[in-house]
Amino acid sequence: MAAEKMTDALQAQIEDLQSRLVFQEELIHNLNDVVAGQDALLQKMQAQMRVLGKRFDDHLYSQDSGGAKPADERPPHY
Repeated sequence: MAAEKMTDALQAQIEDLQSRLVFQEELIHNLNDVVAGQDALLQKMQAQMRVLGKRFDDHLYSQDSGGAKPADERPPHY
């Protein structure tokens, strides 16, 4: 009888560990989805910041020089 109680207790512990494992695997999967979504959003935001930074620099340059950048100007025709 003592051996049967021990077996039942061990079986209960195994079932508890299995349910915890299933819960943790689901949680890890959900967290991975969140991290992947945040990574995609971060990539998009970084690209937008590069575009805005370039536009800002172009704007500052045009205000300082009073015109377009030399690279944007058309060369004179000879």
